[in-house]
Amino acid sequence: MTQYDIRPASEEDMPFIRDCVQRFRLDGEALAAQQFITVRDGDDIIAFGRIKPYKGGVYELGCVGVVEEQRSRDRKGTRLNSSHIPLFRMPSS
Repeated sequence: MTQYDIRPASEEDMPFIRDCVQRFRLDGEALAAQQFITVRDGDDIIAFGRIKPYKGGVYELGCVGVVEEQRSRDRKGTRLNSSHIPLFRMPSS
């Protein structure tokens, strides 16, 4: 069974994420590492998403992207490992 890790993005991940956001024509406004989570296969980012905070405790899920070569892969037997971060923990504003 394939296992992927979900991790917070780091500043070192942002050039890759920015490039993907531009290529995928996603909202590139004020991108910040602390707003992104990544899905990784080893050290490689294969997907990412942004949880953007707004006033009043509202959060927007956006900039969700999957790298091109991963989009058509069969995901049977896939397990995401979220042990690195709680899935429902929102980033601080």
